[in-house]
Amino acid sequence: MPLVSVIMPVYNGESYLKDAINSILNQSFQDLELLIIDDCSSDRSVDIINSYDDPRVKHLGNKENMGQSKSRNLAISKARGRYIALMDADDISLHNRIESQVKYLEKNKDISILGTNIKFIGSREIENKHVYERHEEIACKFLFGSPLVHPSVMIRKSDIDRHNLKYDEQFLYAQDYNLWVSAWEKGLKFSCTNEILLHYRVHDKQVSIKNFSKQSYYANEIRKKIFSKLRLNLTEEEMKLFNLICLNGLTEYSVDDLILFEKILLNIINSNKKVSVLNQDILELICVDYFKSACNKSLRQLNRSGRYFWRSEIKDLYKNNHFVKFKMLLASLVAYKN
Repeated sequence: MPLVSVIMPVYNGESYLKDAINSILNQSFQDLELLIIDDCSSDRSVDIINSYDDPRVKHLGNKENMGQSKSRNLAISKARGRYIALMDADDISLHNRIESQVKYLEKNKDISILGTNIKFIGSREIENKHVYERHEEIACKFLFGSPLVHPSVMIRKSDIDRHNLKYDEQFLYAQDYNLWVSAWEKGLKFSCTNEILLHYRVHDKQVSIKNFSKQSYYANEIRKKIFSKLRLNLTEEEMKLFNLICLNGLTEYSVDDLILFEKILLNIINSNKKVSVLNQDILELICVDYFKSACNKSLRQLNRSGRYFWRSEIKDLYKNNHFVKFKMLLASLVAYKN
C-alpha cells in the first residue's frame, strides 16, 4: 500500500504531460502511486501514459468525457494512499515536493490540507512570494479567493472520507475554491509552506484563462456562502465591485470605487466582530492590505486616491505601522508633483 496517491487528470495534454509525469516518478520520496485519469483525449496523451513501464503508474481511462471534477473524484475513490497529492498535467513538482509535504503532515497531525509556495513558469517567470501560511490567515483569505494553489496541495485521505469531501461540478471553473471552503466549513485545518515545491505553468490553453468570466461568477457564488456565515448581505453593486477587485478584474479604480470598497471592508470587519467567525486581528490586516493595494492601483488618480486614504477610516487599522503610512504619503506627493 503506497503512502501517497498522486492524482493527475489529463485532457489533450500531450504538450507538457511527459514532464509532469517524470517530475512525480523522479521524486526523492518513492512510496507513491500515480493515478492518471485520461478524460477521452484526442491527442497523444494516452500513448504517452502507456509508454511508462512503471508499476506505480495507474492509467484510469474514462469511457466518456466527464470533466475534471468527476475525474478527480473517481481517482480519489480508487486511491490507496494515506495522503492525496494533487497534480496537473502541465505543471512540474520539484524533486523533494512529496517528501517535504509528507514530513510536514506527519509532524503536524492537526493539519488536514497543506499547500506550498510556487514559481510561475511559461508566460510568467516569477515566484509567488507572498504565502498565507497559518490556518487563521488562510481562513480570512477565503473571503477574497483561494490562497492555495490547487496542484500544490496534499490532503489526508482519512479526512476526505470522513467528511465526504468531493469536487462539485456545479461550481464550474472554481471547484477547488469551493472544495477548500467546504472543508473549512467542516472544521478542517489548513496550512501552507513557504517553500517553493511546484512550478505552475501559465499558458493560453489553461481553463482558468479561457473561462475567466465564468470563473468569476462561480467564485462570487462561493463568497456568498462566507458572507452568509458573517450574516452580511451585500448589494448587487457591492458584490460586483468586490468580485472584480478580488480577481484583479480592473486595471485601476476610481475614487468612487475606493469609497464603496472601503464601505464593504468595514462592513466585513464589523460583522465579524459580532459573530467571531474569523480571527479579527488577521482579518483587519488583510482587509487593509487589499484597500491599500486598491489605492495604489489608482494610477491616474493617485493623488486623489492617496488623499482619500488619509481621510478613510480604514487607515486607522494600520495602528502603529508608520512605514505603510509613509509609503502612501510619498506616493501622494509624487503624484501631486507630476
